[in-house]
Amino acid sequence: MTTADPAATPADPAVPAKVAPSLADRWLRFEETLDRWGDHLSPILVKEARQAMKSRQFVVTFSLLLIFGWLWTVIFVAVTLPGVFFAPHGPGVLSGYYVVLSIPLLIVVPYAAFRSLAGEREDGTYELLSITTLTARQIVLGKLGSAVLQMIVYYSALAPCIAFTYLLRGIDVVTIALFLAYSFLASLLLSIFGLMMATITQSRHWQILLSVVFVMALLGFVVGWDSAMLSLIFNMENMPFDQADFWMANLCILSFYVPFAILMLLIAAGQITFASENRSTPIRAVLIVPPAMLIVWCVYYWLRIEFEGPLFMLAIFGGIYWTVVGAFLTGESAQLSPRAMRGLPQTIAGRMAFTWFNPGSATGYMFALLNLLTLLLVGTAVVVWGIAAHLNSPPELEVWFPLTICILAYVAGYVGLTHLFAVFARRVAPITLLAAFLLQLILVLMGALVPFLLQIVLGYLTNTPWEYSWLQLPNWAWTLSEIGGWRRSAVGFWEVTIIAGCGLAIFLANLIVAAREVEFVRQQAPRRVLEDDAALHPAALKTKKSPWD
Repeated sequence: MTTADPAATPADPAVPAKVAPSLADRWLRFEETLDRWGDHLSPILVKEARQAMKSRQFVVTFSLLLIFGWLWTVIFVAVTLPGVFFAPHGPGVLSGYYVVLSIPLLIVVPYAAFRSLAGEREDGTYELLSITTLTARQIVLGKLGSAVLQMIVYYSALAPCIAFTYLLRGIDVVTIALFLAYSFLASLLLSIFGLMMATITQSRHWQILLSVVFVMALLGFVVGWDSAMLSLIFNMENMPFDQADFWMANLCILSFYVPFAILMLLIAAGQITFASENRSTPIRAVLIVPPAMLIVWCVYYWLRIEFEGPLFMLAIFGGIYWTVVGAFLTGESAQLSPRAMRGLPQTIAGRMAFTWFNPGSATGYMFALLNLLTLLLVGTAVVVWGIAAHLNSPPELEVWFPLTICILAYVAGYVGLTHLFAVFARRVAPITLLAAFLLQLILVLMGALVPFLLQIVLGYLTNTPWEYSWLQLPNWAWTLSEIGGWRRSAVGFWEVTIIAGCGLAIFLANLIVAAREVEFVRQQAPRRVLEDDAALHPAALKTKKSPWD
């Protein structure tokens, strides 16, 4: 007799056979996985998502999106029959869907994000959130996450219709993906900007005014954005997808987009956090990134197109950027809480390098000026290298040096005057960031308009020729245009020396005022605080990892 093969022996009927999991079982396990992931999400995101999805605003907007999308499909197909079966009508159909989708993405979602945070501050419910363990950044990111979730839902509603446009010919998948990506990034940036606007003031009447201004700004943005996108859709045969410069331009825009989005998030979180927190240092760290990107891209395009224009743009845009930033930084308060002073640098090298990251109007002025000086020095090094390497079209040194010196002097002068006025006015009344910015704007405009008007009056009374004179030295616009324009002899050595001397004098006056803020030193944490931190974050036990430990 032969022995039976154990593998061929039938299974014991008492032992249940293995059954392949059904689709329902797999879906149940997938839901359990989603539930576990959901437990790690921010509670603010869950709260805002539930409120948004159940709100009347979302239901009405989503229903109108579906209705108008369906109407556009029916109307377009009915009008173009029977040509829709033969001619490429993809761009025309996509343009209608794009306009329908842009309304909720660029108006409804950003305004909802604005009202979600502004309503918390108006109704006084934010105080309940502030006493929880959630940080200000988690609150802001949770509300932003709710806005992103609404964007995804709106996208999913029109996704089949947008995919249908590819089947109608005349448009490719890359173009569709780019337009949808541009709209998503624009909606995300507007939502972040709305959250930042909601933290500007807590007063109800100012919030009403900001709401009206924000809605009008969104409407104007949508009109301009849709006009630009529709013109690109109907002229997409000229889109240079096969050229590297097109993708480098997109990368350039994205490299500025990311730091500005992070900057607005930090500003929004800093405005609603506790006064004992150091809100300035993270913001100032991010403020350095856009000028660094400006240096990289201006040098790249200068080498790419072999034209001196990008380097002049580096100096001019750098001056504009640090003037605007300095205007806001000069409105900061120098009051440091004991908790914030525990994180100050304590070594001499650390204080020399990082003191300017501390809160305060004087440190903000010095921070802006030192960064502008660094940007101009890097630009000067690039110009000198270009001349030494005999590259094509580097800027001439007799134009570059006066231009950069005057830019630095004008920024030091106008921002320094704003800071000095804010320091003395703060003894009488509080000066906010917005007040300091408006004061800076008034000084800059008066510096350009008053000499210009005086020149007109004197020319009319004395019948003198219309030309640049020493009366226009405060006029930064005319002076810089004379240096970089075709009449380069109008601003000579003495004019540049006077402008630089005035800027240096104002800088030295601000340096004296900044002495008080530089004196802040690091404080040791009390023993009770150290014991509480040790109890909350116990040190991990060291284990032996080798015989030599």
